[in-house]
Amino acid sequence: MKKLYFIMLFFTFCVFAQIQIDWDEIPHEIGTQITQNSAGNVTVNLGTTGGPQEWNFLQPMGSEEGTAIIIESSSAPFIDSFPGTNLVDYSPSDTGEVYLYHVLDNNFIKTLGMVGIVEGDTFLHKYEPPFLQPLPLKYGDSWRYSWGFQMKEETGTIEYFYFGTKNINAFGTVNIPYGSYECLRVCSYDTIVMKITIPGFSYSDTVTSISYQFLAEDYGTVVSVWSFPEETDPNFTNALTLDRLTSFTGKAEETENLNRIKCLSFPQLFSDYVTIRYSLSEKGYVELTLHDISGRIVKTLVNTPQEKGEYTYKWYGEDSIGNLLPCGIYFYKLKVDNNKIHTGKIVLMR
Repeated sequence: MKKLYFIMLFFTFCVFAQIQIDWDEIPHEIGTQITQNSAGNVTVNLGTTGGPQEWNFLQPMGSEEGTAIIIESSSAPFIDSFPGTNLVDYSPSDTGEVYLYHVLDNNFIKTLGMVGIVEGDTFLHKYEPPFLQPLPLKYGDSWRYSWGFQMKEETGTIEYFYFGTKNINAFGTVNIPYGSYECLRVCSYDTIVMKITIPGFSYSDTVTSISYQFLAEDYGTVVSVWSFPEETDPNFTNALTLDRLTSFTGKAEETENLNRIKCLSFPQLFSDYVTIRYSLSEKGYVELTLHDISGRIVKTLVNTPQEKGEYTYKWYGEDSIGNLLPCGIYFYKLKVDNNKIHTGKIVLMR
C-alpha cells in the first residue's frame, strides 16, 4: 500500500510539474519590453530529456544586450506588405532598427517576415513559406518547420532557406540571475541553406546545428543556446552562443511582483535628450541611475521614495555636475525597493 501511495504521489508530481503554453501566454501586450544579453563560446549543462529537471545558467555574461518591444501593428513600416499581422516586435540597435511581423491566434504563431532600417538603408524580407509554430506547446510535442526569404541585389540573388525539426523533450526549472522559471525545453535540429545566383555563376552552402530554447509562460524564451556549426551531439557542453533574459516589462511582471513596474526609454539613439518613463503600482523607494559602458554611475536622476503613479524624466547626456558626456553607449538602471531592477541601453550621438 505504501509503495502504491508513493507511485501515485510521484505520478501526480510529474504531471503537475509540467506546464503548457497557450496563445495568451505568449508575450503580446503592446508596450511589453524584453531585454536579453549574449555571450559566446560558453560552457553549458543542458541536462537530459524528461523531467522535472533544474538548469542553471548563472555564468558571467558580456555587456552586449538586445531589446525587443511589442508595438502597435499599425505603426510599423510596410505593414500592408504583411496582411493579417497582429503582433509586431520592434528591436532597436546601434545602427538602426528591425521589425518582425507575426500572426498570433489560439492555434499557432506565424512569423510573416521582417523589415530592417540600417544606416539609412531599408530591406524587406517576406518569409515564403512563413515560420509556423503550433500552439499550445506542451511536453512531448514535436513538429517540422521551414521558412525562407530572398534578397535581390543589382548583381544577383541571395536565397536563404531554414528547415528542421523541433521537439519539446524536457521540462523543469531554469535559474538565471533575473529569476527562476518553470520552462519547457525545445530541442531543434536546424539546417540553413544559402544560395547565391549571379549571371553565369551560382554557389550554395549548407550549415547544420543544434539549438535549445527554454520557454516560460508569459515570458517567452528566457534562455537560448546554439551549438557550433556541424554539431551532432545533442548533449554538447561548449556552445557557440548563450542568450539570457535580463529584464522584462509586461503582463508577467505585473502579476508576479509586489510592486509592478512598466518602464520604457525613447529614442534609443539620441542627440538632444532621451526620455525615460516608468510607472509604479504602489509606493516604493526608487533609484534611477545612468551608467557608462564600464558600469560607472555618471548621473543619478532619482534616489527617493515615490508614490504610486507614472513618472517621466529627461536626460540630456550630462554628468552629475552638468558636463556634457562624449558620444557612446550608456545604460539606465531603474531599481525599486532595492530588489526589482530594470535596465536598458541608449546611445548618445551628438
